[in-house]
Amino acid sequence: MFYINTNYVKPDEVKSAQDLLNPKVQGKIITSDPTLPGIGSSDAARFYIQYGEDFAKKLYIDQKMLISRDRRQIGDGLARGAYPIAFGAEDEEMERLEKEGFPIHRVYGLEGMSEIVSPSVGHVALFNN
Repeated sequence: MFYINTNYVKPDEVKSAQDLLNPKVQGKIITSDPTLPGIGSSDAARFYIQYGEDFAKKLYIDQKMLISRDRRQIGDGLARGAYPIAFGAEDEEMERLEKEGFPIHRVYGLEGMSEIVSPSVGHVALFNN
């Protein structure tokens, strides 16, 4: 899952992982630091495992992704349009900004990319009658 600022990128412009390599979005993607445990490394691993090393290099290096360790910076960059594609933004912050009228759209997945199961905060209950 990631977010886009629809003033700069329309939902139908980013439907597959290959769309992230479009020269139009070069230098316009921000992500959580993939060298640290967490969402950034999970996203990087998904791209690497599913599409290979060459794709990962094109995405992270050739596309000039801004790598940030500050999730607030990710959200601010998205909201202002400096980085209209954002991986690793805080969900609650994005929901708040969207309610305030910012043109933020949540993208739940990319065509052809497998889903991921990851740890999260929450509760699970099992009932036996």
